[in-house]
Amino acid sequence: MRYTSILRASVVLVFVIAMGLIVTLPWAGKAAAAEGKTLKIGVLLGLGNPLGRDTQKLVEAVSEAVNKKGGLTIGGEKYHIQLILYDNKDSAETARAGAERLVFQDGVKFILGDTTADAWLPVTEANKVVAIVTTPSPAAVNARLKYTFQASFLNTGTIVNWGWFCGAFPAKKKLGGLFADGLAGHGDAKQLEVLSKVFGLDMSDHVFYPAGTTDFSALATRIKSGEPQVFTTAGTGPLEQTLALKAMRQAGWEGPYFGYRPLNPGLWGQLAPMDTLEGSYFAIGDIDAAISLGTTPTAVSKEAQDAWIAKYGKWENPNTDLSPHWYLLRAALEASGSIDPEKVAATIAKGLKFDMPFGQAMMISRPDMGSPTRTVDTIFATTMGTVEKGKVKILHRISLEEALGYIKKSKIFGTYPQ
Repeated sequence: MRYTSILRASVVLVFVIAMGLIVTLPWAGKAAAAEGKTLKIGVLLGLGNPLGRDTQKLVEAVSEAVNKKGGLTIGGEKYHIQLILYDNKDSAETARAGAERLVFQDGVKFILGDTTADAWLPVTEANKVVAIVTTPSPAAVNARLKYTFQASFLNTGTIVNWGWFCGAFPAKKKLGGLFADGLAGHGDAKQLEVLSKVFGLDMSDHVFYPAGTTDFSALATRIKSGEPQVFTTAGTGPLEQTLALKAMRQAGWEGPYFGYRPLNPGLWGQLAPMDTLEGSYFAIGDIDAAISLGTTPTAVSKEAQDAWIAKYGKWENPNTDLSPHWYLLRAALEASGSIDPEKVAATIAKGLKFDMPFGQAMMISRPDMGSPTRTVDTIFATTMGTVEKGKVKILHRISLEEALGYIKKSKIFGTYPQ
């Protein structure tokens, strides 16, 4: 009998692997579920890249910590979180198959997703499933969607952070940029070309590089020859950022780097010498700033750090940039006091504020996409820092009000109602 049970379990495991999907089974279990109700949350991530893996590990760790404390309180009742996670392999086809399985077989009403969302949002919308995604795709903020929300800085961070930089350093106008040849890289470059008219940037010299590039020497030499006043790079992740800046330094360029995408100093130090950042400027999340400075982190940052250490043994400087979808969903469930997707979506659409390890965030509308009042995108209060003599120094903290001010001034998202 025992052999038969093991054989059956093995068959199930082989079936799961054959489907090309990785399933994270709930740690809530029968015992935990018996103590309260269970809330299923689907997660679609590409686990073949560092950002996806870090997001998976953080969401799992924090959810497990919530469950150990009795669950999430929603409308006066406790719910144990059951994550059902599928590896989308950064493939649109695999992601859609995962979404269909989550909706039709697993019966979830809430899904956290990434840049593959375009492929499966028709499935979630048609079945009234709330999808909170981290993608720069315009499809995720289209007014026709009623249950979809974009929770990352991918649309707004470029505007806010360059708005601050141009105001703080008005003499540094000529930009040399290396952008990934993909959705995020082209989106950033396009935004910067528009911002050049608003904030006075000179975007005449920038290059797109293929994803997976590790040798930036020739590109760095080309950018340096244009004598930029500031250098920037973004589009695929921390490894490419560090390699690109190292190449610029090796090419003899000594000017400032501006990391308008959040920079994790602890992770950077594992990939490149900190002196490559000397005299540079960058956005930095609350949790990374607190760790770098040795100060007390915010409550939500401490929760994340404690949960990570409890599950994995030590803090590993994970990248938390793509985890705001978890924190937005959690805040919406608590604020709405309901697990009804209609009520949760309505709560998010009213300008909900929420906290995450990067900092405080707020939903905003997108007039350019036909949503002048309904909030579908996200801005963040952002800390701006530099490195002096190998140490991180905080320069300014952009408030939510300032962030929204830069968005309005740019008019990239259209004209906002007064």
